[in-house]
Amino acid sequence: MRSSNSSGCVLLSEISSHMLSLFRSSSSPRYSMSRPMQFYCFDLLNGMHHVHAPSLCQNCGRYFLTTSGRQPKYCDGIAPQDGRLTCRQYGAMQHQKEQNKQHPVYRIFSTRTNTIRKHHQRGRISDELRQAALKLAEEYRDKALLDNDYASHSYAQDMEQEHLYAEARKRLK
Repeated sequence: MRSSNSSGCVLLSEISSHMLSLFRSSSSPRYSMSRPMQFYCFDLLNGMHHVHAPSLCQNCGRYFLTTSGRQPKYCDGIAPQDGRLTCRQYGAMQHQKEQNKQHPVYRIFSTRTNTIRKHHQRGRISDELRQAALKLAEEYRDKALLDNDYASHSYAQDMEQEHLYAEARKRLK
């Protein structure tokens, strides 16, 4: 039975002595190694025994230790491509980009915005019209992602080149 002081808290000295008695009573094995490499090998194998296996990050190429039974693809270190993100966040972002390439709404959006950029580079449209058309295309894309009925019926028509330029010209006036 532990005693407590007037505030009801357990004294620190009692906790320390209790912890020491637990540590002394535990039967932790002792190992002696003559070389550091033996220690590292033992530590690696002991970690693997307790489900801590080394893995290679698919983003940065560094080795890291897993802490669960599953084997993640990415580490928690800083991504070399973007210092603001971890490798895990960067990998998730790249995975999402790959999925978006297959999405019909993003495919139409990507095609149309590339056309608008090319027309601007070739001098067929002004910078103001390009900016207005890109903003309008983003609005249509966002609306299509939120509304399936719009995406299946009107989105493709709204994203046609002539319609986008006409709506963008109306907004500029």
